[in-house]
Order: sequence, then C-alpha cells, then structure tokens
Amino acid sequence: MKKLKNIEKTELNRQFAIPAFSGGSGIFYIDDMIYIISDKSNVLSAFDADKGQIIRKISLQMDGSLEENIMKKYKPDFEAFVPWDGRYYIFGSGSAKHRFDLVIIDEHFRFVERSSIKNLYQAMMEMSGIGSLDFNIEGVILTDESALFFNRGNGPNRKNGIISVKNWLTGEPEVTAFKNIVLPAIDGQEASFSDAILHNGHICFLANAEDTRSVYDDGKVAGSAIGLMHLDTLEVLDYHVIERDVKYEGITVYKQLKEPDRTVFLLCDDNDFEHETLISQLTVFWGK
Repeated sequence: MKKLKNIEKTELNRQFAIPAFSGGSGIFYIDDMIYIISDKSNVLSAFDADKGQIIRKISLQMDGSLEENIMKKYKPDFEAFVPWDGRYYIFGSGSAKHRFDLVIIDEHFRFVERSSIKNLYQAMMEMSGIGSLDFNIEGVILTDESALFFNRGNGPNRKNGIISVKNWLTGEPEVTAFKNIVLPAIDGQEASFSDAILHNGHICFLANAEDTRSVYDDGKVAGSAIGLMHLDTLEVLDYHVIERDVKYEGITVYKQLKEPDRTVFLLCDDNDFEHETLISQLTVFWGK
C-alpha cells in the first residue's frame, strides 16, 4: 500500500444516530461491529449497524456493573480507545481528579482490568509543563517503541500538543518529549486535538474548535477537521475542515478502497446537549 502524501478532498455523509446514547468519544470498527465509548459512561457498547441497535454492553468496572449517563462532576471521561498488541486500551482524559483511569479489554472484548495511571499523567504534566487546568488527553497512539498522547489545547493556555512516552505501561515510564502543535483555526476559533489513530504509517487526527477556554466546560461548536501528520517528525502534512456544526471526537478506519486511492473512516460525535450519538462516514481521497 502506498504511503499517504496529502488529502486531495473529503466527502462527509451522516449515516445514522445511536438513540439513547450520548457523549460518544472513541470508536473502533471490526468484524462488522462498531464499538463505542462515551465520556460519561462506564460502559463499552457494541453497535450492529445492520440491525440499528446496541446488541452488547461491556462493563468497564471491576464489579461488572453497567453505569451510564453519569453526572458530569463524577464521569470518568474516557476519551481514547486504542487497539494494541491484541488488546484494547481505554484512557481517561486526566482533566479532573477522578479521570485518571485506564481500562484494558481483551481481544474478545472482555474486561481484563482497571487501574489508575495518575502517576503517569503527573509525570507527563511535569515534563511537558502542562498544568492541571490545561491537561486533557483526547487521543493516544501506541507503538512498540513508544506512546503518543494527544493533549487537547482547549484550556486557558492553549497547550495543544503531543507528549511522547517510552515504557508507558511499566512502573517506570520515561516521558521523552512534548511538541506543541498549532492547528489552523476553524471559523475564527482555535482548533485542538479530539482524537488520533495510526493509519498506513501516518497519523490521522481529528480536531475541533469551540468557544471555551476550559478543559471542563463546553462551548459553542465552531466545527471539526481531519488532519494528516508524519509519525516520526509529528509534522502536520495536511488539514481539512469537514464540518461546521458538529464536534467529532472519535475516528476509526471502516474500509480502504482503490482507484482512486481512498479511505473511508467512521466518526462519532459528542453532542453535549442531545441524547444520541451521530455516526458519520468520512471518505478521504489521498493525493498521488
């Protein structure tokens, strides 16, 4: 498969809404199933698009309880849903004291364990200089060499960037670098990361903009964008605004097509004021 070079054009099509499910923040597609997390839930939901319904709910708690629609001041704020080495990792944002949890799910989507990664996040804050009011992890990419944590720069000091960590899952993680990333504004509002995945040797990321300077309080949405980034240098190679009214917070590969070379992604939105989650298809046509 060719290396990605640039985004020639994009096509966005809204597909369907998942009723009675809100706060979509991470999504993964495999074996004709859409797995989705919510930032205000302790549940991983399996959605069958053909049947148009959630057919399985996986608890993200040790006691197996299915706790959903949690009040904002208590929600776990799970934001990143990442496959790696035969397992799935679900990360809290770290944007408040009760949002430091990591959940591990096995290859059959069964609960394995839940633990606090507060020490890891605090080490990341210390090395990067990102204070607690600006710390807000929205995306994570895991590789054999290191982990990349995408901090959403919607806090008062706009610390949008990527924190690199070696040995992140051990008791002695090594925080190696922080790179500040300035993204093009959307409708006059500063844009910041909302998710990221590794695809065909490059980083594909989502960004959005809203009228707020807080990692805790939401604001009026200005729009969402998709970007392409070099994995080694973290250079932004391309960036396209895809929507003006929706805040997309999760991205996963749906299918790869040829002639022309294009990738179809599935996106989930985080509508803070509605009791449903929108699933959209985004087709990205890659430049030659």
